[in-house]
Amino acid sequence: MEAGATLAGRYRLVAPVARGAQGTVWRAVDTRDGTDVAVKLSGGADLESLLRLVCEQSVRLGHPHVLAPVDWFVREGEAWLVLPLVRGGTLAGLLADYGELPSTVGLLIAHQLMDALVAVHAAGLVHRDVKPSNLLLAATGTGRPRLYLSDFGVARVLPHLRLTSPAFVAGTPDYLAPEVRAGAAGGPAQDVYAAGLVLRELGAPAALVAAMTAEAPGDRPTASGARDELARCRAALGPERWPVLWEGEPFLVPDQFSGAPEETCPAQAAAAAPPPRPRQGRRVLGAVVLGSVALAVAATTALTALTSDAGSGGVPASSPAPVRTVPARAESGPPDPAGPAAFAPCTADEALAVSFSPEGYLLICDQVPRTARYEWTPQPSEED
Repeated sequence: MEAGATLAGRYRLVAPVARGAQGTVWRAVDTRDGTDVAVKLSGGADLESLLRLVCEQSVRLGHPHVLAPVDWFVREGEAWLVLPLVRGGTLAGLLADYGELPSTVGLLIAHQLMDALVAVHAAGLVHRDVKPSNLLLAATGTGRPRLYLSDFGVARVLPHLRLTSPAFVAGTPDYLAPEVRAGAAGGPAQDVYAAGLVLRELGAPAALVAAMTAEAPGDRPTASGARDELARCRAALGPERWPVLWEGEPFLVPDQFSGAPEETCPAQAAAAAPPPRPRQGRRVLGAVVLGSVALAVAATTALTALTSDAGSGGVPASSPAPVRTVPARAESGPPDPAGPAAFAPCTADEALAVSFSPEGYLLICDQVPRTARYEWTPQPSEED
């Protein structure tokens, strides 16, 4: 295998970016439309490997914060997977670079993670390996960060289908929930536990982290409950204004693949301007993090989820997404979260932005299920 070779009559290899457990991961160009992609060896062409690959590839979630594969093929007895090339690195790399994130940034990323897990769990899936190195970031520069939950290689379909042996404990030891370490099958609560550990690194409120990492699974909130609490925390911070200054400099998520003229994944099309010079003493996100993102791409496999005709959803916003008041269409009475949308539409650029109705109800800009529309969705109150 060498640069310039074309696989499946379509993917022209550009350069290797990492070596994964199965083999080399390549940066490639889709010759049909010129987009950059990541092409990785996903396993052999034996029946078990192909069953996993077909299962993972054939049904997906259309969610703006879940990374979905774009193609797969078999070549000379090897199964290959094609994924979007996510250009901003991993959350692990970002945390290593900054050490501590601004509250606005940390809570936004935490909110996006929990929103992704709400969709995953609603689709009857358990991710089973939530950790910073499986959370990829679009290269949004100084704009609003956009996270993608990736690597569904050990995901479990509830309640019965397992793609791993019952004797195999899936996940990363440092992020395994106590019940999984004890040998239980696990469930959505194990994702909440792992996400709680990630939220601790993101600077989420200690009370929420403590609840999410409770010893007993039944004592943990659902992903939806944690997401709603994060929405309240974000609202308490006041309006979001981008760029966010951090120690006197704009916070940024730069493009890890230097020399690329533009964002190549449609979900990352609105990249910000070239990043400013980093301050003296802060490690630049460079070759070390490039290795991290490459390894993350190497680990990323196809998404097992329910079929959705909604597409990949929103576009990363490089413009501010402020907290603002949205005119209600309804003349009177509180909005019914279970009923028709009562508030004006929002845009994909405002996805997960926090707002309020004239009556004071908390709203979140979210995608309407199975459509391409975005609406200001009323959030349940604590009394609901």
